[in-house]
Amino acid sequence: MQNTPSDGVTLTPRQRRAIPLILAGKSLETGCMSAGIAKQTFYNWLKDETFREEYQRQQRQLFDLAFEAMKRNVQQGADKLAGLLETDDPQLLRRVCRDVLDYALKMKEMTEIDARLDALERAVSGRGGRE
Repeated sequence: MQNTPSDGVTLTPRQRRAIPLILAGKSLETGCMSAGIAKQTFYNWLKDETFREEYQRQQRQLFDLAFEAMKRNVQQGADKLAGLLETDDPQLLRRVCRDVLDYALKMKEMTEIDARLDALERAVSGRGGRE
């Protein structure tokens, strides 16, 4: 089965096989080696919009999967960090406290940024009908 975008252009079988291998590599070099292509070939393929879009789509999909796995471990990490607050080691306690406070401040900042972004988006969408 070939990937066929709306413009009818398709990826070659070699390109379709190469994308997951390139993405699975620890580096671009090792990914290209696994795919059996030169790095320059990959760069040439990236000039093609169809290849670039499919590569980016699969790259986003891979990132989303990794991010979902990380989200499943957030609670366990938070519990472990909170458990370290009981340590008798003053240096470790200081680092843990700093981490807890840093994360709390980052969460506060992100919450405020998110609220501001929502307000801006509402303001912009409200103007869209008046122009």
